[in-house]
Amino acid sequence: VAKFVIEQNSPMETLVTHTFGLDHAQTAYDLFVSGETGKVILTM
Repeated sequence: VAKFVIEQNSPMETLVTHTFGLDHAQTAYDLFVSGETGKVILTM
């Protein structure tokens, strides 16, 4: 991923499509496996 970002001069913010708190990990996982999202990040 880092190589892609550097080569394409893409900001990381464009790769992360959703951010969830750790208490919503199941929702985040379900969304990720559905294929309807890009990168999902869990925060604490």
